[in-house]
Amino acid sequence: MCTCLEALELPHQMLSASELRSDFRRLFLDNSQPGTFQHVFASVEDQLAGNPCLLHPERASCDSCDDSQPSLMISGSPCDPFSQQSGKRFQPGAVSGHKLFSVTMESIIAMYIDKQPPIGLFEQVMGFVMPFDAFSTETPYQRRGITRYKYATYQ
Repeated sequence: MCTCLEALELPHQMLSASELRSDFRRLFLDNSQPGTFQHVFASVEDQLAGNPCLLHPERASCDSCDDSQPSLMISGSPCDPFSQQSGKRFQPGAVSGHKLFSVTMESIIAMYIDKQPPIGLFEQVMGFVMPFDAFSTETPYQRRGITRYKYATYQ
C-alpha cells in the first residue's frame, strides 16, 4: 500500500488498516516504517464499531479517520467466496453462502458508505464481476449499490 504511493512520490498519510489474519498483519507491519499507520485493526468490523485498535488498546475507542474524510481508500477482502479456483464457485448459493461473503458484501461496503472516499481502489479476483452461479446473470459487483464506483479489470 504505502510502497506504491511512495514510489509515485505521492504525499500520503496512512489512517488505518484492518486485517483478519495476525500473520498478514505482522507481515505488513514488519515491512513498514514505524509510525506509518495511525491505527491497525484486527477486522473491518472492529474499525467500523470504533473499537480500540491494536496500536492503542488502552483507548476506549479509535476513530480510524479522526472524523476526516479520506481522499483515497484502498481495500481488498477475502477472495475465497468469489474465486474461480473453487470447484463450487458457480453452484447455487456457493458464493452468498460462504462464511467470508459478508466481509465484502457488508463490512467493506459499510466502510465505503461510512467514510465516503471520493476515490476507492478495491482489489478482488475476477470472480467478483462474474455471475453468482450458473443460473444467474447478477454479479456480486452489481449488488447493494456498489456500482456507484466504476471498475476496471487488470490481469
